[in-house]
Amino acid sequence: MNYEVCILLCTKKPLKHIEDNIKLINELSKKFGNITVLNFINIQKKKVQINQQIQGYSNIKFFLPNNNRELLDYIKHKKILAIDFLDKELKFFKIRNLINHKNVCLISIIDVAGISNQVIKISKYSLVYDLKTRFIRAIYRFLVLINYLPAIDLYFDPRNDIIKNTNLQIKKRSKIQNIFNQLNITYFKECHRINCRSYDNLILNKKKLEDKKIIFIDSNYKHPDIEKRTGKISDKIKDTYFNNLERVFRDFEKNFNLKVDICLHPSSDIEIYKKFFVNRNLYIHKTSDEIANAKIILFHESSSVTDAIVQKKIIVSLETRLLGTYYYNRIINNKNLLNFFSVDIDRHEDLNKNQLMQKFKNSLKYYDIYIDNYLKSDDILSYVKITKILYDRVKNNNEK
Repeated sequence: MNYEVCILLCTKKPLKHIEDNIKLINELSKKFGNITVLNFINIQKKKVQINQQIQGYSNIKFFLPNNNRELLDYIKHKKILAIDFLDKELKFFKIRNLINHKNVCLISIIDVAGISNQVIKISKYSLVYDLKTRFIRAIYRFLVLINYLPAIDLYFDPRNDIIKNTNLQIKKRSKIQNIFNQLNITYFKECHRINCRSYDNLILNKKKLEDKKIIFIDSNYKHPDIEKRTGKISDKIKDTYFNNLERVFRDFEKNFNLKVDICLHPSSDIEIYKKFFVNRNLYIHKTSDEIANAKIILFHESSSVTDAIVQKKIIVSLETRLLGTYYYNRIINNKNLLNFFSVDIDRHEDLNKNQLMQKFKNSLKYYDIYIDNYLKSDDILSYVKITKILYDRVKNNNEK
């Protein structure tokens, strides 16, 4: 078909992105042949050594251009479907300008659902960071407008309100776009709704769901999003936070006669958790599997909780102010959106099992609303739908 599908990355660890998106990559390769991972790490920085073994992917090619000329020579005679995994930070503006060509169709895929930071109020604790983020976003949109940076040709998202609003904006601005064709009036050219990964997993998972444990979904008390807005978490706060968690874990174990295991955030330092939670099972990169095995899910704030929502698990929001105002606000927003039963881990209070179970029953209608509006588009797997839309687009272009 004379089209090449490229995955746009800038990382020393490309395998993590490949593994996270392997279903999409394999589906695309059935229609388009080999998929190219286009890694800009050598352009962004001085040449680096990528230590990971890149083996076992016969349908994937890897290209690391060493400079701008090598990149431009590679793309200038191709028609490229470029799946964009680059951040929209200032340091990537130059690379985004280099790929701003008519023969490059830029594709953005959001396949996780969660509450946007835009609903979090700016606080005095995170004023500088939040204002800087909003300023960079405004500059980015302006540079797209004047065609210095590329617009998104195809956008995929599971959130119904985002898709409806985006399609409305495209319709409103299309007439203006026809008049000012040198500008990118429409930031998104075309958008489609897909399932989030959690709903895809539900469709694919044929095994019986278990109710044999309680799991805590860790969010990493030292997560960069927390430290950027709150500062580094002191050892004193860390110890208080871990002690509070352990107290709550034991309370749940006593009431439900189930053991609490911990699913670590990928960025968490497992050695720190091992020293404190000596007698607990710690899992990393297994959160989805452990949610399927659990009766109750404890969490603060995490996109992984969507697996528990689609599986109709009992979900409990653990509130804490120890990790800063920004994080506390995100916890409360999640709790209110889904009507979760909540426990304030900063306070010593007995768990009321009957209230928890009644709250869970009342929350199921909120689960269904959230699934329909934010997680489920239809019963077509997202990577199948994306591949079909891209294939049909290429086919139609070739027939013109």
